[in-house]
Amino acid sequence: MKKIRVLVGALPLLLLSSCQGSFIVKVEEGGNPTRFAFYDDKILHHERIKPCLKYLQVHEMRETAAPVKIWEVRASGRECADVEAVSYGQAPAGFVQHGAPPPLRRGTTYRVEVEDGDLRAGAGQFRLP
Repeated sequence: MKKIRVLVGALPLLLLSSCQGSFIVKVEEGGNPTRFAFYDDKILHHERIKPCLKYLQVHEMRETAAPVKIWEVRASGRECADVEAVSYGQAPAGFVQHGAPPPLRRGTTYRVEVEDGDLRAGAGQFRLP
C-alpha cells in the first residue's frame, strides 16, 4: 500500500516537471523583417529569455496539405548558441541558414518551431495582416 501511495504522490511532481520542457516563441510587432523572440512558459506571466538554440524552422501552414518548411537556421560548429531573437531570413551569429527564405506573404499563416540545448521545444504561430 505504501508503494502505491508514493507513486501516486509523485505523479503531480512528474507532471509539473514535464511542463518545464517548453518555451514560447512570439513575433515582435511591426518588425521588418519579422523577428521572433523567446519567452518562458510560466503560467502567470512570461519573461523574455535568451535560450541556447539548436535550430529554428518556419513552416507555411496550408489548409489542404501538410505544413511546408520554408526556412531553417541551425547552430554551426557546436550544439547550440545563445540567441535573444531571430530575424526572418537572417541567420544569427553562430548559425547556418538552410535554403533561401521566400518572402512572407500577407494573409498566410506560419508556424515557428525551435529547440534548445536542453531539449526544450518552443513554437508559435502567426499570420501576416
